[in-house]
Amino acid sequence: AGAGAGEGFDMGAHITDPLAAPLHRVPVEVLREICLLLRGAGLTSSFEELAAQHAAMAAGRSPLQMFVLELRRRQGHLVANSSPFYLRLSFPTPEHYDRWRNMEEAHLQSLLTSLWPSAPLPASRSGDFPDTHPHHVQARLLCLLVRHIRSERPDLAAPLEALKANFDFYFGVGVLLTKIVDLELLLAEFTHDARMYTQAALLIDQLCILFTTPTHAVVPTQTEIDLLRTCLNTLHSHAQGAITNMQALFNVFAAPDAIPALLRMLDSLLKLDRAVHPPSEAVPSLTEKLTRYFSEAVNRKFTSHLGTFDRLSSPTTKAARLVATINMAAADVDVLARIFRHLFATYLDVVELAANKYFNDICATLRCFANECVQSSVVPDDLCQESIRLAFTVAQLEQRWRAVLHPHAEGWQVDIAKLTVRWTDSLELLVAKWVQEAVAKDTFTALRLDSGGTLAVSSSFIDLLFILAKSIEFLTSLCMLVQEPPCTCPAPAAHTAHTPLNATLSSSHLDHHHHHH
Repeated sequence: AGAGAGEGFDMGAHITDPLAAPLHRVPVEVLREICLLLRGAGLTSSFEELAAQHAAMAAGRSPLQMFVLELRRRQGHLVANSSPFYLRLSFPTPEHYDRWRNMEEAHLQSLLTSLWPSAPLPASRSGDFPDTHPHHVQARLLCLLVRHIRSERPDLAAPLEALKANFDFYFGVGVLLTKIVDLELLLAEFTHDARMYTQAALLIDQLCILFTTPTHAVVPTQTEIDLLRTCLNTLHSHAQGAITNMQALFNVFAAPDAIPALLRMLDSLLKLDRAVHPPSEAVPSLTEKLTRYFSEAVNRKFTSHLGTFDRLSSPTTKAARLVATINMAAADVDVLARIFRHLFATYLDVVELAANKYFNDICATLRCFANECVQSSVVPDDLCQESIRLAFTVAQLEQRWRAVLHPHAEGWQVDIAKLTVRWTDSLELLVAKWVQEAVAKDTFTALRLDSGGTLAVSSSFIDLLFILAKSIEFLTSLCMLVQEPPCTCPAPAAHTAHTPLNATLSSSHLDHHHHHH
């Protein structure tokens, strides 16, 4: 910034009357918009008047003389510390301003020496170059010119580039500010496609060159730093949004270049991050940034899948919702594996990352759910059925993702065991109550035996056996979740030493319930 017309300056293109750009080649609607902007600020009502004013100033002077006078006018701004876009207070510290000013003075003096090597320099006349343009109008005019140059009308490009070059020179606008304004305008019309990602990457690369190439050595103002950081944060938000909604945004078969272009933009973005942000805030690698983005995307997806889980009152309904969430998570990872995995393979395994993040979130939710059921005073009779379904769903998911899952310190089976123990606790009271009621209301039917005697047959006995059999069936079915390899023996004690679920279910607590029942 602040090198003014220095970087990439084309002498032949700029030795002209600074504001006498080829206005006749600029579309009328563009001139009208610029004139309205100037008129609204109480300035010159039209470009024709402004051009006429400069024509009078240029009377009897050659374009080279006018150009040298412009350089001297800008030197005067430096002496008076009144450069329109680069005031002392615009920089982070006085030292930054002094550094910029010294560089600008050396650059302007170098131009003057090369253009007008012999004395005396052209002299100014009274009334030359009146400075009546407020800074905010200059900034708006700069944005206006850049926006029209960015339009996709080829007939506008050449005349507006010339007008923009004269504007930059006249007001001493540095290339950094121009690029930042260009980036701001690009973000205002940002869309998620390969073309937009590529344009953003090109602009970011140009900004990187300004910050990292010693020959440019830009000294940014605080305004430029703030604007650029805002742009970078917006770009990161766009990139994160693209990762979060990747499946909806990108049909890789219809737009195969979108994700490579996104990765290129992110790579350039991180390079500029390291140049602009303090070291403590900068992200060191694209892999780390993608890992963070995908982790946050999975968090959002998981929260979305759970929906109103925390507000559901019934444990049975919660178990069913968790089963549905697990199935949706499995579908998400399948999409990543089938379509997007190879596109990110250079940086990270998105399937491994997503599967582990989902599984950790599922286990954490299951743990909270189990603890909530353990602490509840009432356990629904049908919780055992949903618990079996939930347990088998988690077991199937673990088997499906086994190749990419990281080891877990405490398996999810411990939480299923908590649900089982809580259910058996409530079942003990229920079965005792059922037995008492069955005995109290039991009726006996006399059955005549072949031997001639009779046998009293209970009407409740079969029902009680059925209740107890279903309870035992529930407990023994859980053993199938943890057998490696599968075993035909359903008894929990057969695998007590190998799995946390069986270790819990075969504890003395459950043995007590088994004998009691």
